[in-house]
Amino acid sequence: MSLKTAPWIIIIVLIVLLVLQRECKRCPEVVPCPEIDTTYLTDTVTYLDTVYIPKHFIKYDTIEKTIFIPTDIDSMAIVKAYFDTYYVIDTIINDTNVFLVIRDKIGQNEIQERAILDLIIFPHNKFITKTEIEPYKPKNKVFLGVGIGRSLDEFGLSANVMLLNKKDNAYQLSYDVLNQDIYFTMFWKLKFRKDK
Repeated sequence: MSLKTAPWIIIIVLIVLLVLQRECKRCPEVVPCPEIDTTYLTDTVTYLDTVYIPKHFIKYDTIEKTIFIPTDIDSMAIVKAYFDTYYVIDTIINDTNVFLVIRDKIGQNEIQERAILDLIIFPHNKFITKTEIEPYKPKNKVFLGVGIGRSLDEFGLSANVMLLNKKDNAYQLSYDVLNQDIYFTMFWKLKFRKDK
């Protein structure tokens, strides 16, 4: 092996070692997922059922006191009142939107039947103001202007006329009064992509 080929051999060996090192990277060990218990548990939910009580039958808590029960109680009158049925009329809602009156049939200390006696829904007028904006319609526009400048040798004073057309392209005509030069310039609108 000559001295001229030794550096090339070393470089080739280093490149091979670098490629092998990059290709032989060990992947991290895969940890198995733990077993999940899929037993479904049932749970009971306790909820309170709302029972409507007419306002005529609302009971208020009072301070405890001793009540003397008379000895001449008519048990048959109490039983008759329990099994007797009667009707109660109650206004449930009375506001600017709805007027609702119901009739309840009461018997054996509970509501046995309910009917709607009167229901009025008050309509409200809603005014919607719709504003329509007309789409922009491009128009041709003309601009007048004055330009002043200086070169290395002399001053310049120009009168300018510019036309902006409907496609937003501009054309300008300039006349330098001092040097008696005419310039025509064109401008095009650049459109850039908007990021979404």
